[in-house]
Amino acid sequence: MILNKCWKKPILTVNDLKETEKVIIKIAQLEAYEQDIKHINKGTTWKQSSIAKLNPYLDTDQLLRIGGRVKNLTALSLLERHPLIIPKNTHIAKLLVRYYHQKVYYQGRTTTLRALRGAGYWVIRGNKLVKDAIYECVVCKRLRGKTADQQMGDLPKERTEPGYLFTHVGIDCFGPYTVKDRRTEAKRWGLIFVCLYSKGIHIELLEQMSTDAFLNALRCFMCIRGPVSTIYCDQGTNFIGARNELEKQLECISQEARNKVKDDMIKFKFNAPSASHTGGL
Repeated sequence: MILNKCWKKPILTVNDLKETEKVIIKIAQLEAYEQDIKHINKGTTWKQSSIAKLNPYLDTDQLLRIGGRVKNLTALSLLERHPLIIPKNTHIAKLLVRYYHQKVYYQGRTTTLRALRGAGYWVIRGNKLVKDAIYECVVCKRLRGKTADQQMGDLPKERTEPGYLFTHVGIDCFGPYTVKDRRTEAKRWGLIFVCLYSKGIHIELLEQMSTDAFLNALRCFMCIRGPVSTIYCDQGTNFIGARNELEKQLECISQEARNKVKDDMIKFKFNAPSASHTGGL
């Protein structure tokens, strides 16, 4: 440990961190495997040992390591040949799992467990511990979580009740398309009408995305298909402008005439933004 003369605070070195790690692991092993350590020091075996299959032994620092037959394999380091035994359900085991899960960028159980054992730690029942850590990981829930599956609302009444064709319609614009107008090029849009009950389709041509162009297309449509009672559409400026224009025309006539034609006026029902399914089509 080095003392900083300016700040008078100790600066931890790499050796200090390694020694601290050894002390923490030794304390965890003593609490979990005190009887095993005593029998290993005596050179005897304990039949009730939960780690007897791992053939454990004590190294020079009195830390429990996994035994095996690769003691003379110099191609691998000591941590890879004989990893440290970490007791299950301990705080240090959970911290190690979380650290190496984050180090492999929140990959799956196998990758996290491989990184943990490659670093020289053999966590007892590590497979289950890694699985629980991934299940509780907030980042993994965001990355691998299932998308919400909300139940959609009921269909509008106009979709289910029979009636005359194109009495209740849904409309939308598409385009633009570049077309030839003599020697010049011009943009044209399409206005599609869909009957809510029969799914019949009618398409009109729009020269502009304006209120006047939409009203002209609506008149052409009604001359062919008949009167329209309800229109479902998005909140396009041309659609809202057409609704406002029709309301202004209604205000110009007398009250008696207004009462007669009010029920025959077109009712616009605008879908909420990014919720076209509320129109039923």
